[in-house]
Amino acid sequence: MMEVVKFSGRETRLEVLDAHTNRLQGRLPVNLVTLENLRSLNLGHNLFSGPIPMQYGAMLEGSWRSLFLDYNFLAGNLPPHFASSDIKGSLANNCLRCPPSIPWCHGGQRPASECAGKNTGGG
Repeated sequence: MMEVVKFSGRETRLEVLDAHTNRLQGRLPVNLVTLENLRSLNLGHNLFSGPIPMQYGAMLEGSWRSLFLDYNFLAGNLPPHFASSDIKGSLANNCLRCPPSIPWCHGGQRPASECAGKNTGGG
């Protein structure tokens, strides 16, 4: 599990967070959106499950320049901002309802057999 704590009154200089291939699991941490200087986020190749937080979609129009969430077990619909964003990133190989017409979805999604049971609990 990955937990992000917001330290009020203290700005972080973190611009790039690359935590891919670490076997992290649970829900995607929503508090990442509070890191003011974050520009690039790679949480791909982990075991995250559940929906993509709506706040992540809003950050695509904000400060984020790249977002990689590929090769997890994320499920559900995409937040609306993903359909129109042209920043660098990938949502391939998840359990999402991700239309292939959206560039984020190139590479396809996992078969239903791999997704079964991965999104029923807390992660």
